[in-house]
Amino acid sequence: MFALSALSLDFPVICLLSMSAILCLPRQFHIAVVEATDPDHIRRARWTFPAYCALTAAVVVPITWAGLALLPSGAAPDLYVIDLPLLSGHTGIATLVFIGGFSAATAMVIVETLALATMVSNDILAPLILRSSAMTREHDIGRQLLIVRRLSIMAIVAAAYAYYRTVDSGETLAAIGLIAFAAAAQFAPAVVVPSSAQNAALRRLVPAWWRGTVLALHAVPALDAWRREHEGIP
Repeated sequence: MFALSALSLDFPVICLLSMSAILCLPRQFHIAVVEATDPDHIRRARWTFPAYCALTAAVVVPITWAGLALLPSGAAPDLYVIDLPLLSGHTGIATLVFIGGFSAATAMVIVETLALATMVSNDILAPLILRSSAMTREHDIGRQLLIVRRLSIMAIVAAAYAYYRTVDSGETLAAIGLIAFAAAAQFAPAVVVPSSAQNAALRRLVPAWWRGTVLALHAVPALDAWRREHEGIP
């Protein structure tokens, strides 16, 4: 059922994108760097995080095997973990799986939104507020930053909902996630750049980020149109 010949060039690309996403996604960076206030956190993460990834991979393999063997060929791989208990009549297990998935998705949305709002307010909007001559008192600055943080959260959630409404409903969760992985992978060079060359490298990285963002905004809709044309999707 699993054969090496079935692997295409997409597999190593997906692996590289997933590796970069471990640190480059906003929520991952926020938890791994911003929230890591104690060196002991890093020491424990060195073995707990790989163990978590290994345990997750070990569970995925039998679920995938069972899904390919028991479910219809057109079943969505994202729903194997729910479809399998439903197929055998275990609705209670399917309900627990749904609640667990909903809880995990909710936590991811909350952490991702807070991480992005923190980055937007601290690194983009806060410098503009601090340069403003109207902000002369410390409590005024704090109040303004709090309002900016809240508005950033609302804007990010609204943008995410707008994307949800416009994205193709036939796209799988994994395919949508890979788009985010590819966008976040642009920050990978900045993560691995040696600290001694950081200042010089940043002058080259920032224009590269802008070019990559513009290219992604153009390429993603173009690739979706190309896929629809070749697959006969209206």
